[in-house]
Amino acid sequence: MRRYRPHKVGDGVNAREAGMRYGCLRRGTREGEDSRRRKDWAARAVVVLLAVATSVGLPAGPAKAYPPRQVIAAGSNAYGQLGNGRAPKTGHVFGPVSVIWYASQISAGGLSAYALTLYNPGRVWAWGRNDSGQLGDGTTTDRPLPVLVPGLDEVGQVAGGGATAYALRSDGTVWAWGRGGSGQLGNGARTDSPVPVQVRGLTGVTAIAGGGAAGYARRSDGTVWAWGDNAYGQLGDGTTTSTATPVQVAGLTGVTAISGGRWAGYALRTDGTVRAWGADWHGQLGDGGHTNRTTPVPVVGPSRTPLSTVRTVTGGGDFAYALLGDGTVAAWGRGDLGQLGNGSPADSPVARPVPGLTAVTAIAAGGEAGYALRQDGPEPGAYGNRVIWAWGSNAHGQLGIDQPPAHRPANLFRPRQVPGPRDVQDIAAGSYSAYAIFQPS
Repeated sequence: MRRYRPHKVGDGVNAREAGMRYGCLRRGTREGEDSRRRKDWAARAVVVLLAVATSVGLPAGPAKAYPPRQVIAAGSNAYGQLGNGRAPKTGHVFGPVSVIWYASQISAGGLSAYALTLYNPGRVWAWGRNDSGQLGDGTTTDRPLPVLVPGLDEVGQVAGGGATAYALRSDGTVWAWGRGGSGQLGNGARTDSPVPVQVRGLTGVTAIAGGGAAGYARRSDGTVWAWGDNAYGQLGDGTTTSTATPVQVAGLTGVTAISGGRWAGYALRTDGTVRAWGADWHGQLGDGGHTNRTTPVPVVGPSRTPLSTVRTVTGGGDFAYALLGDGTVAAWGRGDLGQLGNGSPADSPVARPVPGLTAVTAIAAGGEAGYALRQDGPEPGAYGNRVIWAWGSNAHGQLGIDQPPAHRPANLFRPRQVPGPRDVQDIAAGSYSAYAIFQPS
C-alpha cells in the first residue's frame, strides 16, 4: 500500500489522500479553500471510532480509491494531543491525526488532555497525555502518536472524561481507565488504573458519557446511572457523597441521550426536553438560577418554560449547548470568553439562541469553546456541504482560525466559519482542542 507524506501546498486545496500512516493534500480548484487550513488540528482528549474498508462494505483495492474518513484536529499539542508526532507544536488550523482514517465516530473529553480511537472491529487506540494512565496502554508515558489500548474488543462507543476514559462493549458492559481518585473508574476503588477495568454492576447499557471527574451511563430502560466525584451534586442522586460504584440518577426515565460537563450532568428525554444537575455557579444548569442541584431540573428558555424540541445536548466547561429540531442552537452557562456565541461576555442561566447558526447538524462543546457543523449547500445531508463554525476561546488555536498571530483572535463572541474543510461528518472538542472527521470529495 502506498504511503503519502505530508507536504506543503498552496491555495486551492480541496481534498486529501491518505495512507495508513501519512497523509498528503491534493491540489484542487475549490473556491475559498487553502492548504494551510488543512494543518495541525488538535489538543486534549479525543475519542474516535474507526471502521476499515471491509467493515463498511467497501471492496478491496487501493486505499486512495475510497474516502479515507481522515480525523483532523487543531489546538494545543503540549502532550502530543494532535496525534501527529510533532509535539509540542501548536496547530492553529485543521490537520491530520496520524494513522487515523476510515473513522465513523469521534468523542472528546471536555477537560482532559488525551485522545482515544476505536478501531475496527471495536478496538481502541489513544494518544496524547497519559499522566494518570488515561491512554490505557499500561504506562503513564505521553504518546504523540496513537497506541493500542490492550484488552478491549467489541467496543461500540468510547467517551472521554477529565483524565479518565470509558468504553461501552457490545455486551452492554462499561470499562474505564485512567484517573480514579474520586471513584470515577466505577470499579469500587479510588486509585488510578493504566489499563481498562470493568465498571461494577452495569449491564444493559446503551450509551456512556464522561464528566470532569464522573462517569455516566444510560441503560436500555431509559434510566441514567452515575459514579465518581459528587461534590456539587453531579451524580444526581440527591446527595453530595462521592461513590466509586454506580448510583441511579434520581427521577430520570425516558432518557434518550446523556452528556457530561465539567461538574454537571445532562440528559435528553423522549419528549425533547433536557434535564441537568450538579454545579450551577455560572448558570450551566440552565434552570434560571445559580443554585447547585443534587437532582435533575429542567433546562428553560428566556420565557422560563422548558426548552423543547431538542435533538442533541452536550456539556462543556461550565456551559452547555442544545441542538434544536429546526437546526438552530441554544446555549447557557458561562460566557466570559464567548462560549455562548451571542456577542456578550455575560453568563446566562437560561438557554438562549446562538445567533447566525441555522441548518446545524451536529454540535460540540470544549473546555472554553463551541463548535457546530452547518449544512452549507442545496443538498441536505450531503457530507460535502457540511462546514465547521466555531466560537469562544482561541487561546490555544482550538478554533482552527488560520490568521497571522498579530491578527489571530483571542476570543470569538459570535460564530465564525472555519476556513478549509467542507466535507465534515462529525465534530468533537476537548479542553483546548477540536476534532473532526473529514471526508474528501
